[in-house]
Amino acid sequence: MKFLVITRIRDTFVMVPPERQAQIMDGVTAFVNKYRKSGVCKEIFTVASIHGTASVWEVDSAEKGAALFLEDPAYPFEDVEMYAVSDFDAQMKAEKEIYQKLLAKK
Repeated sequence: MKFLVITRIRDTFVMVPPERQAQIMDGVTAFVNKYRKSGVCKEIFTVASIHGTASVWEVDSAEKGAALFLEDPAYPFEDVEMYAVSDFDAQMKAEKEIYQKLLAKK
């Protein structure tokens, strides 16, 4: 399953000493790169207006996705939203088939 994951850095992160912030961000980079290389993290983008990221992850379930983010070194300083998403073309095809069946019954 694919999930859209939106993370926002909490204000509490600025209270962490700069040296520790740098360590955390290095850990985040390693975390993301690990899952990009394995193909689990499909895309990731920085979203400046929310001081966070938007990314697409492919995992077996929401539970596995949630557990995966516990490995993120910035997790204690983030708000994480996870949404299951489906392929647009496949969804439109399925909807078209449903409407065709409904119209055929008239």
